[in-house]
Amino acid sequence: NVNGTGKYFGGLVGKNEGYLSNSHYNIDNVVINGGSHVTIGGLFNDQYENWLSGGLSLFISDYSQSLIPDGNYYEISSVQGLKDLLGFADVRDYRFRLTTDLDLFDVFGFFIPYFAAAEFDGSNHAISNLHINISNDHIALFGYIDGGDIKNLGLVDIDVTGLENVGGLVGYLSGGSVTNCHATGTVNGTENHVGGLVGYMSDGSMIDCFASGDVIGRNMVGGLAGFNHGNISHCYSICDVAGINHVGGLVGRNSGDSVIRCQSRGAVNGTGSHVGGLLGYNLSLI
Repeated sequence: NVNGTGKYFGGLVGKNEGYLSNSHYNIDNVVINGGSHVTIGGLFNDQYENWLSGGLSLFISDYSQSLIPDGNYYEISSVQGLKDLLGFADVRDYRFRLTTDLDLFDVFGFFIPYFAAAEFDGSNHAISNLHINISNDHIALFGYIDGGDIKNLGLVDIDVTGLENVGGLVGYLSGGSVTNCHATGTVNGTENHVGGLVGYMSDGSMIDCFASGDVIGRNMVGGLAGFNHGNISHCYSICDVAGINHVGGLVGRNSGDSVIRCQSRGAVNGTGSHVGGLLGYNLSLI
């Protein structure tokens, strides 16, 4: 059992600023604050047991029923496939492709904390009922993207709550790209860097994307992205956005890179400073 009354908790580590490799915990057996929670390093029971019995190794060929090989991709046609993706989300060369719409209603709290694979292609399918409520950073369907590309994916009826770097699709984007994606629903971060689609974008690009619904945070809150240090083009937001400082209809704080051919529609409410219909605070060309 893991119990904490503050913030930053996990089945493997509360907060990590170093390097962890090939280290896991059993989501189904480790009780965190009274329940089963997905945090970084988590694997569901069957996959965790396979990892143990396989000499602390997992082989994607053993999951051909849920991660179906097709050319350069592993295809996902079930929620089980998303669950099994957790064991391989950090393998750089792997590419995943969704082949149908999926509903996460029965797996409350599921998300992919860390994704460093080459690509996730939604193939213009939707994932609905993403519901997360956890007192950690980097919270979204993909909590932390480390150089991978996400494209052609829609999220519908989401309800996401976290601390900092909170988004509907991506919590923290470090390199890579988000292309032709959208999210509809509610995103709530109790601290900073909160966006309807991406919470914090340190670099990379976002193209042909949109978000709609409600976005609530503290500082650097935006309908599409809370903080941008990448390139955003041909995107829009129709979110109602609320925060304190650096609050924007599209981006809360735009720092150093471009926002091109974008728009926002919706109410923007900031009780502090630097509040704008498109950008709350801008340090770049638009």
